[in-house]
Amino acid sequence: MDTKDLIKIIYHNVRNTYKYLMHPAKKRRNPKINIIFLVVRTNVWNSVKSIYDAAKRNDKINTYVVALQSYHNGEIDSEDSSVYEFCKTIDSNTIKAYNPETKTYYDLEELKPDYIFLNVPYDEEYPEPYKSERLSRIAKLCYASYGYTIKKSKLQKITVRPSIMRYVSFIFACNNIMYGYYRKRMILTELVSGKRLYNIGFPRFDIYKNLAYKESEYKTIMWLPRWTTESQVAQGNEPSSFFKLKDKILDYIDNNPKCELIVRPHPKAFENYIKNNMMTETEVTAYKERIEAADNVSYDTNPSYYENLIKSDILIADFTSILAEYFVTGRPIIYFGNGDNYPPEHRGMYESFYHVDSWEMAKGILNDLINGIDYKKEQREQAVSDFMKDKPHNVGEHIINILVNKYKKE
Repeated sequence: MDTKDLIKIIYHNVRNTYKYLMHPAKKRRNPKINIIFLVVRTNVWNSVKSIYDAAKRNDKINTYVVALQSYHNGEIDSEDSSVYEFCKTIDSNTIKAYNPETKTYYDLEELKPDYIFLNVPYDEEYPEPYKSERLSRIAKLCYASYGYTIKKSKLQKITVRPSIMRYVSFIFACNNIMYGYYRKRMILTELVSGKRLYNIGFPRFDIYKNLAYKESEYKTIMWLPRWTTESQVAQGNEPSSFFKLKDKILDYIDNNPKCELIVRPHPKAFENYIKNNMMTETEVTAYKERIEAADNVSYDTNPSYYENLIKSDILIADFTSILAEYFVTGRPIIYFGNGDNYPPEHRGMYESFYHVDSWEMAKGILNDLINGIDYKKEQREQAVSDFMKDKPHNVGEHIINILVNKYKKE
């Protein structure tokens, strides 16, 4: 980060802190701490689930879930009710962010919030009333990493927007990699504006610690292809296995009726393939219809990936933040990603994967696993044990305790 960027970040932090301190909301003192969980992507809810659960258990806190429809290119999808319906399963009193009849957004200031947890760190996914700069005037913004970073890459620059360091007051890094990345960029702004950075662990791991995994036959396969094209890989993104596997893996499942395949592409995949002329809309429709026609293949459109993730026995994946979650379940991973820039703390994880770069290699591993040959089983179990032994427990509870204690001192 050059001097110009640093000066810009410091300036925005000082200005934003001044606005926050002078805002009328600072003069109030709520009987309880009010925390809003703003949801725009249901598939990353698990990143704050244990934080939300801890807040609900705390009698010093009022919690509010606010559901926002999909927002792209300056347009709200007023017909989209999926986020709201998902959030209703979490909190029956979920608030709709947008009213399509009046074409207005719910004013979050009515809730007198003290803290607001952002669902994703991308301002472009929020409409104008919910941009981070505006929300930071009425409450202290919080962000817990929505994915677990397993290696250093250019993706950190892609996924961490300047608005996070500019307007968010509390950042909870998932591990040493992200803590170091934020730390270099926040060391002065923490002093100037009172922002706080914590290396406290990954909240999603909280939801796996009490799950009992049973020995099972390897027959349910989950495939997570990435959304990227060759041109995007050239820009520093990670490659996708989709076009290497898309027809061959369906043929394989057709010939193995005792197996089940769950296909869950990245949410941006087909949209991106069409946009970049990799597939036509007709081809995408035909592909989905082929999946639908198969008795033992499903196209996973669930708001959350969690149910099918813990149901499956084998994961086939490109580089994804879900890798670490699947790894801690102890189940085998057939991995199409590369091994560049994995730090020592994650080498055991990486080496426990089955590494492939073609369908033929993946097919060979699948045949072995389905027939009970899992030659990395012991190595993987040891790697999981080594990985988890120093991981903090009850991360969500720790985060809530931090916010409660900070609130007391203000």
